[in-house]
Amino acid sequence: KLQDRMRTLLKDRKDLNVPKVHFSHLTKSVLVIDYVRGTPIDKLSHLPQQVRNRIGEQMLGLCLQELFQFRFMQTDPNWSNFLYDEADEMLHLIDFGAARDFRKEFTDHYIELIFAAMTKNADLLLKHSDVLGFTTGDESKKFRQMHVDAAYILGEPFLEDEYDFRKVNIADRISTLGRTILKDRLTPPPSEAYSLHRKLVGCFLSCIKLQAVISCRKIFLRQYENYDRKGIEKQTVG
Repeated sequence: KLQDRMRTLLKDRKDLNVPKVHFSHLTKSVLVIDYVRGTPIDKLSHLPQQVRNRIGEQMLGLCLQELFQFRFMQTDPNWSNFLYDEADEMLHLIDFGAARDFRKEFTDHYIELIFAAMTKNADLLLKHSDVLGFTTGDESKKFRQMHVDAAYILGEPFLEDEYDFRKVNIADRISTLGRTILKDRLTPPPSEAYSLHRKLVGCFLSCIKLQAVISCRKIFLRQYENYDRKGIEKQTVG
């Protein structure tokens, strides 16, 4: 049902395909879907740069669309869940066992948190972090600064019009700082954070593996401008 739900959500996309589920042939232990051909995205280094860039944009664009538009995301970033068919220029999406919903109350503030990280607005970032439950407001000044630094790393790809994933490895930096933060945390992060950050970091790792150069900022701002917000002021890029 999760796969069929995502297929319906993406039915108008010509560059993405979720294989059809054949419910009449399902059993408790066997899932029957359309057969698709494709290569896992970690095996695409032979493709031209512009093709790898396009796939990276598809990956990040889908990730943000799932979170902020659908509020329903396939959270497993395993490279083999994304199969690229060179002949059809189609990205096939499979395995939705880790798909989950996200509360609008969560995405309302999380989109503002990413905006704050992108614009390096520490006060705004901490405000939404407190509301979401990443922080309480009672942490030490040092801890809160480390939290800001970690969020800035996560927001780094959105700083520039063209972000070059060939020259960076933000996943390692987030992991290193994250281990330090865990020692002094006063509250566990919201439950959504674990699967979401696994997917986000996995998406960045996919772009690194693809050696892609993509306009992350443009992709995010498209979601930010069109987000269905109520009661939270939309910020402007300075």
